[in-house]
Amino acid sequence: VCVSWQRQDPSLYGRFDFAFDENMNLKLLEYNADTPTCLYESSIWQWLWIEDNIDRGYFSTENDQFNSIHESLISRFSKLGIAPIHFACVQDNAEDLATVRYLQLCALEANVQPMFVYMEDIGHDEDGDIFDVDLNMISSIFKLYPWEDWFYEDLLQSEKSGKLIIPRLVLENKVSFLEPIWKCILSNKGILPLMWEMFGNHHIYKNYLLEAYSEDYFCLESDYLTKFKNYVRKSLFGREGQNVEIIDPQHPSKLIDSRSGDYGYEGYIVQERTPLMKYNNYNLIMGAWLVGNEPCGINIRADKSLITGDRAIFVPHVINPNL
Repeated sequence: VCVSWQRQDPSLYGRFDFAFDENMNLKLLEYNADTPTCLYESSIWQWLWIEDNIDRGYFSTENDQFNSIHESLISRFSKLGIAPIHFACVQDNAEDLATVRYLQLCALEANVQPMFVYMEDIGHDEDGDIFDVDLNMISSIFKLYPWEDWFYEDLLQSEKSGKLIIPRLVLENKVSFLEPIWKCILSNKGILPLMWEMFGNHHIYKNYLLEAYSEDYFCLESDYLTKFKNYVRKSLFGREGQNVEIIDPQHPSKLIDSRSGDYGYEGYIVQERTPLMKYNNYNLIMGAWLVGNEPCGINIRADKSLITGDRAIFVPHVINPNL
């Protein structure tokens, strides 16, 4: 991970999730650095929505949208300078497949040759080089697949072969990974307590952060949070709202809200609870997209639960310059 970071291995994209209010005061909930989805809806679908409403006369031609995601992705693929790129996801996951297929189209528009492989079909030879199902060597790969899962599978495989594949590929720079391996640090919710520790007293950044601590780390501040404030308990690797609990310490046996899932074995953080924007009994959160290091779009998701899950409603946005 350190080698990848020091080399400044390039990244493709990511999504920050924010709570917000009517005055657009933002609080960072988490950073989806490794496997963010909802990309196609944010990039293409909501732009078609605003164009359609302008054509029908519902919106003025002065209306706009903060959305250059598609153009930014094409530009990013052009600047990466790696080709061909294999695109990979797991089988039997329609959302992941749609996201990967969309990214392949962006690569094509950037004149980068895309190739596809399911994660289950990636193999390796005795030297540790990796191949797709047609025995094409993989020299660069975008994988919509959590790094921690690939680490675990690599470890299991090494018990048979005696070799770890991923560390060698990274150390020798044999494969360009998108997202790069250093993203496994940022995608872990353990980054949130670190950000609070580093910037919780910063005169600007503290305004956008929520108080957060590792559940296993005791300090007076974390003790006060979990005894006297409503807080959110999140698993380190959890996705799509899985294994999240909202807790009132005055009534700990009755959760304000919770969502089960397949995570939690890896540990938890605790994070100060912040109110979400409400509209017609829906709770709203904002996703802010980065491509490379540049912000290029937002999206809004709405869920009747206080915990935004994979069944949340996608809400497009419009900018009215006259308001």
